[in-house]
Amino acid sequence: MKKILLILIVFSCASCFGQTFGSQNAKWHYSSSADGLAPFASEYFLYEVAKDTTYQNVLAKKIEITHYRYAGDTLNRDPLYVYEKNDSVFYYNDQQQKYLLLYDFTASVGDTLLFPTPDTNSIDSIFRIVIDSIGTDTISNVLVNTFIVLH
Repeated sequence: MKKILLILIVFSCASCFGQTFGSQNAKWHYSSSADGLAPFASEYFLYEVAKDTTYQNVLAKKIEITHYRYAGDTLNRDPLYVYEKNDSVFYYNDQQQKYLLLYDFTASVGDTLLFPTPDTNSIDSIFRIVIDSIGTDTISNVLVNTFIVLH
């Protein structure tokens, strides 16, 4: 079985660690290789919490996304809107025109989580992950939850 380490960097459980999801000015970097067209990790995406706002009648955080490309230029992507409720985080999905589950911090070993397949035109494409184990890690002196998942 193929295992994926899903590290919930700043997305750690608010009730477990006494912090909220995506504090103001929080930043995340994700490396990219332009779908194999550029050298490994030669591009990256910067996600940055810009502000609290009301989006689709929900008080949410606006996360701006900048794509730093191999050619040296940058592209501003459509922002991401997220909100936290209890121990879960939801994001606004433009295709389905509603907020969908992004993270469930109450997940336990053996749980199956269903998510819409990103970047597809079909509104009913989903993938599932099964929580194989849960651990913790320290990243930038912050204790975070990690999920080992099966897919």
